[in-house]
Amino acid sequence: MKMMEDVTLKHSIEIRTTPEKIFEFLSGLVDDKSYRAWHPDDHVALCFSIQKKG
Repeated sequence: MKMMEDVTLKHSIEIRTTPEKIFEFLSGLVDDKSYRAWHPDDHVALCFSIQKKG
């Protein structure tokens, strides 16, 4: 029996910069500290997982 259900959230935003700068930003998100540095008042924690499809 599953205790929690999977939830998928989708969001989009227009970012006016280069793909290289976006990649640099995303690759710098390695832990909670680097995530909270982005917007310290709005972001609490970073948690992600990669799942294989199929």
